[in-house]
Amino acid sequence: MINRAELFKSKASQLKNTRHFVISTLLILGYLFNQNLILSVLYSVLSDLSHFFEFPIIDVQKWVIYILLIYPSYTVWKVLTVYNEEYIFNEDRLIVNTGVLNKKSDFLEYYRIKDYTLTRSLTERIFSLCTISIISTDRTNPMLNLSYIKNFSNREPSFRNAIDVSTATGKGRELDIV
Repeated sequence: MINRAELFKSKASQLKNTRHFVISTLLILGYLFNQNLILSVLYSVLSDLSHFFEFPIIDVQKWVIYILLIYPSYTVWKVLTVYNEEYIFNEDRLIVNTGVLNKKSDFLEYYRIKDYTLTRSLTERIFSLCTISIISTDRTNPMLNLSYIKNFSNREPSFRNAIDVSTATGKGRELDIV
């Protein structure tokens, strides 16, 4: 196996999950502060519907809690997914490692990169993050988006230089047919 020099590693930020954190918090707090109202409305709706349909006897409070915990459980899964995203920038390729239970490594040779764009939203600028959109000739990922990347702004010149060196050496040269 060839030992490749590593330029740097980076991970995605948990700010990627801000929407899920907010929704989960609002669901839980909304239920805790309005528990009596929610349960009384559900009991009245079920009693009105019981005139038309025959329902089995269920513990409504227990089922509301089960349903309420579905989205926070999804949020925990998203946190684990982002925690396990890793980007390794070598001297001649980008390696994207993902997966919680099943790990996947995606390799993108630098000579395949045609163009890339760095985007920084207001939130990303506040926390020194960025999103990289890479356009390549790779068949598996022609458009690769690496969002909420930590500490990339300072290392972007070394990334650009590695791409230039890889394309200048001519290893695996790509042909553009016009």
